[in-house]
Amino acid sequence: MWSPPLLPEEIEQALKIRLTEVNVFGELPVSGGSLSRAPLAQAFTPSRAFPGSFGARTSFYEDGPTRMYMARFEGDGFALLGETPRCGDKSVLLKIGVSNDPRRRVQELNSGIPPAAIGRWTIPMVSEPYENRGAAEVAEKAFKDIAAKELRSVGGEFFSGKWDAAEIVFARIPGVSRFGG
Repeated sequence: MWSPPLLPEEIEQALKIRLTEVNVFGELPVSGGSLSRAPLAQAFTPSRAFPGSFGARTSFYEDGPTRMYMARFEGDGFALLGETPRCGDKSVLLKIGVSNDPRRRVQELNSGIPPAAIGRWTIPMVSEPYENRGAAEVAEKAFKDIAAKELRSVGGEFFSGKWDAAEIVFARIPGVSRFGG
């Protein structure tokens, strides 16, 4: 359950708290860290532009084991959609997708969210590996086909609805678990 939002005067006071950047509570400060007995407000100052690099780049992508995942937005999904929550509505915002590395994928999903934001994507449900990306994409399409009837599509691979209903749809997809079809 989320705490109520801070009042403007509470935010102003919190941003005055002096902090020192550490990796883990109780450890020595991070050398060269951006916060050294600095007000919390400095943590949210604009960052430098990412240094560019130039020249030729090549990549080789190899097909292989790929998993289907169901991500859940842990935050106010209604606000993200520009909607007002309806009284008693426990709907969540979710995303279905495929990846050969779900841990990396959740980092990618969250990389565009400001550090000060209170919402983040998590990936609580991951299938067993499918043989290749094509097989995982077939499973993803099967999920979307069922979810379009049982959840509310909000475009592309995104849905809104009750989490337990989404879990049931996910579990029905062949190949999701070692015990499924």
